[in-house]
Amino acid sequence: MKKVFGVIALALLLSVISIGCSKSSSNESEVELLINGFVNKLYTVEYQSIPKIDIEAIKEQDKKIEPYVTADLLNKLRDNGETAISVRISGKSKSNIEATTNEIKVKKTDGVKDSYDVSYNIQVKVIDQNNKQVKEYKMPGESTVIKTGDKWVINKIWSDKRELSVYFN
Repeated sequence: MKKVFGVIALALLLSVISIGCSKSSSNESEVELLINGFVNKLYTVEYQSIPKIDIEAIKEQDKKIEPYVTADLLNKLRDNGETAISVRISGKSKSNIEATTNEIKVKKTDGVKDSYDVSYNIQVKVIDQNNKQVKEYKMPGESTVIKTGDKWVINKIWSDKRELSVYFN
């Protein structure tokens, strides 16, 4: 009887551990999808969609990323001109821009419930519309993702845009 009870207790313990681990990996998968979607929306621009005065195109970029970030972060990104970067590069270089993430590392934020620190690389492609030349740039990035209600959103973001500085002159 004691052996049966021991086996049942062990099975229950393993089930609880398994459920906890699968929830964590599920959260990490959701966080990765969020980062991928955000980077894609922030940087992907078609040159043909940009008018001479690009303010409306920049506002459209703001709308695209709004579901991915907190309201505070969206305001900071707007204020710092972060949402305008890809639109301005596209307009100046007459290029389409695409972006993907790779080498994503998700780590639970120490001591904070429902929060993950994420590091990744952003691969940006600038595709010239005249000669179809493709220039690729790799930028490191980091984010903090938090859960608000039942939704994961990006709370903090950083990326090193020095690679793209050739377009800022």
